[in-house]
Amino acid sequence: MFLNLAGTSKVLNGVLEDIHVKYVDEMGGNLWALFNTLTDWSSHSKFKNIRNQAATVITREQKIRKVLPMLEDIRVAA
Repeated sequence: MFLNLAGTSKVLNGVLEDIHVKYVDEMGGNLWALFNTLTDWSSHSKFKNIRNQAATVITREQKIRKVLPMLEDIRVAA
């Protein structure tokens, strides 16, 4: 899922993995930890341009909407 979200960005993939580790430690390796990783990144991760924060959040949310159906696929497979 992170590769689909990050594309070729190794930095973004690393950020997502770091956030995910935090939630797995708190909640266990489950879908809630994965979902919280996505929402945490979309609204709380660092912003390059603080004045453009709202637009960045919207862009991140759009990316997440594209990968959310994968959560259901993971749930069904489990």
